[in-house]
Formats: sequence, C-alpha cells, structure tokens
Amino acid sequence: MLGPIVLLALWWALSAAGALDPDLVPGPADVLRAGGHLISTGQFQSALFASIKRVAVGMSGGVAAGVSLAVLAGIFTIGRNLFDSNMQIIKSIPSFAIAPLLIIWMGIDEGPKFLLIAIATSVPVYVGVYGAIRNMDTRLLDMARTLKLRRSTLIRHVIVPGTAPEFLVGLRLSFASAWLALIFAEQVNAKQGLAKLMSDGRNDFRIDVMLFVVVVYSILGLVSYAFVRMLERRLLVWKQ
Repeated sequence: MLGPIVLLALWWALSAAGALDPDLVPGPADVLRAGGHLISTGQFQSALFASIKRVAVGMSGGVAAGVSLAVLAGIFTIGRNLFDSNMQIIKSIPSFAIAPLLIIWMGIDEGPKFLLIAIATSVPVYVGVYGAIRNMDTRLLDMARTLKLRRSTLIRHVIVPGTAPEFLVGLRLSFASAWLALIFAEQVNAKQGLAKLMSDGRNDFRIDVMLFVVVVYSILGLVSYAFVRMLERRLLVWKQ
C-alpha cells in the first residue's frame, strides 16, 4: 500500500499548497465530500452493486470459457486448429469496436454488457493457460504416459497444477480487462453503474464526482490484485 499512500499524500500536499487549480483538480477533501453525498443518497451503493454484478457474471463466464478452450487447444490437435487462431483474432479486436455490434445484435439489456466483459476476460486466461500447457515439462507428460493415466486424471493432477502460475497471471490481467470493459459496457443504456456516475458527473461538470469514481476504480483494482495474491498463496504452496 506504500505506493498508493504516497500518491494520495502528494495529491493532498499539492492541493494544500495551491499548486492545483481546485476547479480542475479538486483536493481529496472535496472528492471525499462528493463521495459522501453520493453514499448518503444511496446512489453510490446501487451503482457499485450493479457494476460488481456485471463484472462477476461476465468474468465468471469469460474465465471459464478461456480455461476450457485453452485445455482443448493445448491437448488436442483438432482443438488447437479450431480455437487458437480465433482466440488470437479476438485478442486483437478492442472492446469498444465490438460494443456497437453487440448492441445491434442483442439489444440494450444486460446481455451485451455481460458478453463484452466475458470476451475481454477470456483472452488473458486463455493465453496464459494455453502457453503453459504447450510449454509444460515433457518429463511430467512422459511420466503420465508411463503410468497410463487416463486423460481426465492427466488434466486434474498434472495439467491443472502445472498451469496454475500462468493461470493466475492471466487472471490478474483479466481483472484489469474486466474493469476496462465495464466502462464500455455501461455506455450501453446503463441506468446504474460506476460509469453512469462518471457520465453524470461529466454532464454536470462535477469533476469531484468524476475523481471519486476514479478513486473507486483504483480501490477495486487493488482489491482484485489482493484477491489474486491470496489465491497465489493458497494454490502455489508447492512452489514456495
């Protein structure tokens, strides 16, 4: 937490010294005051819940799809021929480019929001797990063949533990992609959400509200990072 604390202290010091124009860059106290008003009216809680729900649903589907496709492409030749090139294509398409298409195809309900986040989060996990499977220690695979392990046993006891470090790296990148995709997703007629709060602040020229939402995004990013670090400590005990 040292880096964020130093950044916050620098922001406060520059504001207190008058080095920042309060009309363009409000100080931390003004931002907290704006956030307190949003919390007291209940706007912030409903927006936060809506955004977290979208990220949770979309990311659950995206991570599950990314891992499944990576296993199929990493183990089976037909899977590699079917999925790998397509995932590389999806990786090169920015989220904001497909958002209008999803609106046309699926309407303006929650469906395109979930799908946009799922697409954005599936790629980092796929790349990490697929690369780990293709670069796995061949001695482990030879041992599995010698012991005549079934395919399901090979996946559960060899491939899953062997790809865990790269999966967690992909998961960390997926969290970052999820919060970024959320911004585009909530432009699709979202009645609630953090991006809606940001948009309302922009329309009203409430920079303090906009900065409050940015701070909330930063905190969510730190919480996501801490969650992945906790998983690393629990799942990678064998590496320590």
